[in-house]
Amino acid sequence: MLFAFTARAFGRKALLADLATGAVMGLIIFLLFNKLLSLALPQGPFERLF
Repeated sequence: MLFAFTARAFGRKALLADLATGAVMGLIIFLLFNKLLSLALPQGPFERLF
């Protein structure tokens, strides 16, 4: 969501495309850290709920 709203602040109007782009970028970064580099990212607020 941060990517999409930042793009909107810079004048881009394609909110759904920006949401999808941000989700894909987030997934790629997660997989890069978690699988390829074998690094565990710290827990966020959603992981602490479960």
